[in-house]
Formats: sequence, structure tokens, C-alpha cells
Amino acid sequence: MRGPAVSGENAGVMPTPTWRPMTDVPPPPPSPEAGMSLGMRWLFGLLVVVAASVIGMFLLNPLGTASWDPRMRVLGHAPFRVASASMAPTLVPGDIVLVSALTPHQRALAVGDVVAFRPPSMPSEVFIARIAGLAGDRVRIEAGRTWVNDLPLDEPYLNEQALRRPESQTLDEISVPPGSLFVLGDNRDNALDSRRWGFAERTQVVGRLELTLHSAPSSANGGRRN
Repeated sequence: MRGPAVSGENAGVMPTPTWRPMTDVPPPPPSPEAGMSLGMRWLFGLLVVVAASVIGMFLLNPLGTASWDPRMRVLGHAPFRVASASMAPTLVPGDIVLVSALTPHQRALAVGDVVAFRPPSMPSEVFIARIAGLAGDRVRIEAGRTWVNDLPLDEPYLNEQALRRPESQTLDEISVPPGSLFVLGDNRDNALDSRRWGFAERTQVVGRLELTLHSAPSSANGGRRN
């Protein structure tokens, strides 16, 4: 079926399209990489990757340290200054020690390890003490000697001490619950440790003491063992 015929002077003439003026569009802003050489672009990309990795390590905390120190979370190591005599004569106030969050992941914590941790009674503080019992261990103190699972611990740092406090001489046997540690200060008469505030949580361990970076002179608060 045909449509109506077009006659007259418009017959066979195509309609002329109507053109509208285009508004001016500003050019896009230059990218940060504009004008960079290939080497500069590579360096810029590397810095972005490193920064993202550092931020990711800090936020995800894959080492599981209880510290908010970026050095512990990202590098796995940080120096700490000993503030008290609770670990004398092994450590005295003013000593600077290197604490590692890496070694607890390379091997399990063991009795005798010196660790930095946050005590349950003062979670904002970092203490340093020696592990005397792991989860499942039975710990007691008799005549100043520490026994773990009915075996005496080798504690040469006690040889120079005259243990006078009752809690340094005797402690009834206790069992360390799962996910916990029983810690003691080497300076038994002058230490705040698990005898006072209970068990330290494994998740609150900052790291293991690796070495002493600086040894302070011995003081009246605690002598140093040679």
C-alpha cells in the first residue's frame, strides 16, 4: 500500500538537518603521569605498591602482635626500653632490648623465653617477663624453686637472690588454661607477674626478646648477673 504522493516544489527534496552549536567542553585535566619519563612512571608505581603494602600490613597485622607500633606490625621488630627491675639481674632499668614479632611465628613459644606482653590488669602497658608455663602445663613453687609438670626449672638468675616474700617461696600448683601463659619476673621479690594478676593471654604477646641492644649500668634497684 502506497503512502500519499508528494507533489509540488517539495517533491524529491530531502529535508535539511538542523545543526545546533556545540558548547565548549574543557579538556580533561592532565593525569599525574603526564610528562613523566618511563623511569619516573615505574618509580611512581613502585611507591604506590609499597605504600599500599605497608598500610595493608599495619591494618591486617599478619604477625599477630599486640603492639600498635608500626615497626612491630610492618617490620616485625622494635626496640623497647626496660623501665623496671622486675627482670633483674637479667635486665635492669635503662636496658634497651630488641623485641621480635617474627620469631613466635617461626617457632612456638617455649618455657624460658622472655616475652613482651600486655598484662590483663593493665592492657595499655607493655611488660617483660619470662614464660614459666604454657597452656596445659602445671606450675608450682616450692622452697623458691619453680616446678613445671613435676620437673624443676633451671633458673640460674635466682642464685644471687634472697627470696623473702611468701609468694616467692611457695605457690600452690595451678594449671595454665588454653590460650594462656604463666609468666614470672626474674626478680621474684620485686616483680608484678602471674602470681599477682593471673595468666597472660597468648593474643596479648607483643613479641619475643631477641637481644639486648644497650646495657645500662647496674643500679640499686637490681644488680646485673655477670
